[in-house]
Amino acid sequence: MKSRQSNAGFDEAFRVLTEFAQGSRTKGTETWGSQPGGSRIINYVSGIVFVVGLVITGVLCAPLLEARPGLAVLTGLAGLVIDSAVASSIRIAAQWERGVVFQLGRFLGVRGPGIYLIIPLFDQVRMVDMRVRAVNIDKQQVITKDNVPMSIDGVLFYKGEEAEHAVIRVQDHRQAIQLNARASLRDVIGQYTLDQVLTEQEAIGRSIQDAVGKETKEWGLIVTGLKLLELEVPEDLKNDDVPPSLGRA
Repeated sequence: MKSRQSNAGFDEAFRVLTEFAQGSRTKGTETWGSQPGGSRIINYVSGIVFVVGLVITGVLCAPLLEARPGLAVLTGLAGLVIDSAVASSIRIAAQWERGVVFQLGRFLGVRGPGIYLIIPLFDQVRMVDMRVRAVNIDKQQVITKDNVPMSIDGVLFYKGEEAEHAVIRVQDHRQAIQLNARASLRDVIGQYTLDQVLTEQEAIGRSIQDAVGKETKEWGLIVTGLKLLELEVPEDLKNDDVPPSLGRA
């Protein structure tokens, strides 16, 4: 038990030291942030470089402490600044991440996966998660081509394709793609009759997917799939011929 606690304490101390060495942890957009099962990895390389730099600085300052204490202090401060700069320039992107680098506000390039370097103070990094993500399409009240009102919801799957566009061209792409999917669902359902909606869900799903994909492609995102989950028809139209999976009571 003590061994586990000491290991956990060491890991936490090293994490804090790593974050201090980096200056500040770079964060992606809100929708690309850390999610369960795939949080940002800890950059131990930066922490190790920082510790090694401190040791080297201490070795250089030790002989000067008695003879020239003022010079020793200046050397220590200079070493600390240089050490922090070198350590904070080292960044790591996980296999599923890309780092969009901006230099003095201008787009510089995309880095990752793996280790890469930046210029501290001049460069800023926005991390983008490139994995498939899911967005719920909340239940919508729609009207079919034959003027039948009904409720329908679903789920849309998408992933990043061009990290720089996902950061530069849209502020909150998760909200944007969700609103786009809702509007596209209403528009597409309005082109089908009730019977078609109940029997051609795959075709309707592909139509909605294509409609959303046309917009999101410019945002550096691609829609990988869309599923209609629950369809609710008016009470007076429910009968034994409507499958239970389509919202039958």
